[in-house]
Amino acid sequence: MTMTIYLNGKKEEVEEGMSIPKFIEIKKIRPEVVTVELNNEIIEKTKYQEIILKPNDRLEFVYYMGGGEDSGKVVVVLSPDTGEGYFQWNNILRLRTRST
Repeated sequence: MTMTIYLNGKKEEVEEGMSIPKFIEIKKIRPEVVTVELNNEIIEKTKYQEIILKPNDRLEFVYYMGGGEDSGKVVVVLSPDTGEGYFQWNNILRLRTRST
């Protein structure tokens, strides 16, 4: 039997009883480059296996991108759909939302 969840704001049909790691695997995402937010709460990677998705759960996959040069390291974490997240440059952390 299937159920509806939302991934980055888009409706998805998944099998009941699906764990976060299984869902990540099905979506062909490398676990080391994504952080999962479930119903507006960031989930620790160590807890992924314990969580079984429920109908109408809202997941956000937040991807890590990094770069930098000798003068400082840049780390960017953004939701691919909303563009919200944060970036860090030279130890200055800035929050990015739709209005900034």
